Amino acid sequence: MDEDGYAHFASIANLARRAVLDLDITEAAVKVLESPDPDSSDPEHDGRRIERVPGGWMVLNARKYHSLTTRAIAKKKSNERVKRFREKKRCDSAKSKTSVTVM
Repeated sequence: MDEDGYAHFASIANLARRAVLDLDITEAAVKVLESPDPDSSDPEHDGRRIERVPGGWMVLNARKYHSLTTRAIAKKKSNERVKRFREKKRCDSAKSKTSVTVM
């Protein structure tokens, strides 16, 4: 899908080839994803995950999950940056303690 949630596939057969799945399995999966899900934790769109549009499908909650993913990536990068900073600080502190001038 693109950043707006649009998945460009001309047909289910095209999607099956791209996913390297049997056509029957792909048709069943698309049917489940297009159907209402009363047990969905996200009641928006009646629990449907995708919707057929001309030329493909729209992932209905793509923006929500894109923002969650973006935040998770940012948090991971921040944690890595803090870890590198602390390691550098620890190394600098160890170096300053070992370089004592003797008189």
